[in-house]
Amino acid sequence: MQKIKIFIGAFLILIILSTPLNSCRTANIHLIYNKSQALDNYYKYFYNRYSRHFDKFGWLYAAPSYGEKEWQKPKTNRMRMTIVSYYKYRAKDMDIISRIKIRQTVLKVIHNREKYNSFNQGIAYFLVIDAFKNFPNLFTYQEKRKALAVIAENLNNASEVKESDNRAALSAVYWYWISRYLLKNNWLCPFDFQIIKKRLDKKINTSIKETISPDFYYYENKKFSLHYMAVEAYMLALYGDMTKQVKYVIYARELTKNLRKFCDKSGKADNSSSYRPVGLGAQFYLMMGLLSKRFDYSDANIFLTYAKNKHFFSDPRYPNRLVYTDKNGKNFHDDYSFVNMAEISLNVKSFKSLFNQ
Repeated sequence: MQKIKIFIGAFLILIILSTPLNSCRTANIHLIYNKSQALDNYYKYFYNRYSRHFDKFGWLYAAPSYGEKEWQKPKTNRMRMTIVSYYKYRAKDMDIISRIKIRQTVLKVIHNREKYNSFNQGIAYFLVIDAFKNFPNLFTYQEKRKALAVIAENLNNASEVKESDNRAALSAVYWYWISRYLLKNNWLCPFDFQIIKKRLDKKINTSIKETISPDFYYYENKKFSLHYMAVEAYMLALYGDMTKQVKYVIYARELTKNLRKFCDKSGKADNSSSYRPVGLGAQFYLMMGLLSKRFDYSDANIFLTYAKNKHFFSDPRYPNRLVYTDKNGKNFHDDYSFVNMAEISLNVKSFKSLFNQ
């Protein structure tokens, strides 16, 4: 038995070490402004710093205004994959512990089948496939096949689940990306793909109908939200680009135009009229930078600069914790969804290439 354990351990380390070393060295945050550099160089700063926070204090997070009091352990597949995705660049730089964390978490998520198919599950499974793409040799052929079989099995139900407001848009984007990946890899036939797409079109149309006013502002139950207006615009731009449906891109463009009215010359946004969330984080400014660049605003970089300054690693107790606060600068909230918005941008060509031009 002891020999078997030693063999399994050696095999696991061999798999972990076999993925090629990423040629990028530790990124300087300013490389984003060099047009020959990719978004990876920008994201690496956030990912590496936040993952070190999790190293030191455990996989714990808090978002008090969402009912997630200090401290929560990840209880859903989405949260497990969200946290482990922050280890991506360290794993690419051959950090063995980071690779083990990614491998173990992906396998756990695939084995842990959640009953409710929603945008949360779409994000989780998107990040699973993203891990396969980033670390093709970290998982066996059989493990990847099993994972894709589970994801394909969930796709049909997920596309039919009724969702509202920005959640419907999030669901449409992540599940569409997944469905297209499954189609390209022969896990979905063209006929079924078209059925899924029609259902996802319906989701995003529902989101538009429920939330966007005639003058292109975002409301949930008649309450304005600046953050979720950015989420909606970002999702519509992604969905429009992926599906080549210009009408969604037009919605995104008009929402972006109005979003920018709340921002000053430094990029800072006024959130005082917004009912939720209690504050704006790096995630918001990332979306503003990407949307502004997507729609050819010359000052798009001001939002990315604002995000990478010290505003969002501001918790004095936990200096590497990525956070936002309420309007009084209190009640720190983990901005964990930053990685969800970042990774999808790297997997949609129109956004990934924005800063390579």
